[in-house]
Amino acid sequence: MSHRLEKVLAACGKRRCIADIGTDHGLLPVCAIIDGRAEKAVACDLRKAPLEKCRVNIERYGVGDKVSVRQAYGLDALKPGEADAVVIAGMGGMLICEIISKALSDNKLFPGARLVLCPNTHDEFVRRMVYSDCFSNVRESAVRDGGMIYLLISCVFTGISPERGLPDLLEDAPSSFVPEHFAGSSGRLPKYYYRKVLSRAKKRLEGLKRSESFPEREKASETELFGGVSAVCTSFIGRS
Repeated sequence: MSHRLEKVLAACGKRRCIADIGTDHGLLPVCAIIDGRAEKAVACDLRKAPLEKCRVNIERYGVGDKVSVRQAYGLDALKPGEADAVVIAGMGGMLICEIISKALSDNKLFPGARLVLCPNTHDEFVRRMVYSDCFSNVRESAVRDGGMIYLLISCVFTGISPERGLPDLLEDAPSSFVPEHFAGSSGRLPKYYYRKVLSRAKKRLEGLKRSESFPEREKASETELFGGVSAVCTSFIGRS
């Protein structure tokens, strides 16, 4: 199992049932059982091919009585409250938000369930979502794996319904974001994470300057936003 998935599994703690959404090869739920981190596990994926690889690993390690394999979108195959920890890793931040929003609308999670999220892209959407009223006990870390840098977020579902606490993130204009959605607010993540975010912000600013088709009002708004992101990251990097 990769270093990234080791960190993801560690963030779950010891659980009754871990659901791995987008499980791919299924190594995370297999290791969760072998290491005694979960009594049971559910491996979910939308595609048939990854689940075939998952079944091979389940059989190889002899955990077929503890790991259930299900083909479905997101948490659709889970019974309400079945899992007390849900892992979503290896997807874009927007898709992660869509999956969680649907799961909450379908009452798939119960209060106290832990989410462990590791987006490949668009950290800002995930970060904004978990700091809504729907979640508490948010913890952030970063991990290097295979030449890539990932944000790792864990949080606990409060039981507040999406209508009261979860904004429709994908419809929001860039002006509704703040620099802290991109870089966080604690400054406690490794400097290599802030350098990654700073690099992206600088590229965005350069692109805005070159753009002739982007509306001036939106260009000014995003220029201010990503200028703020650069300032926040520079401040965090400069700390001893």
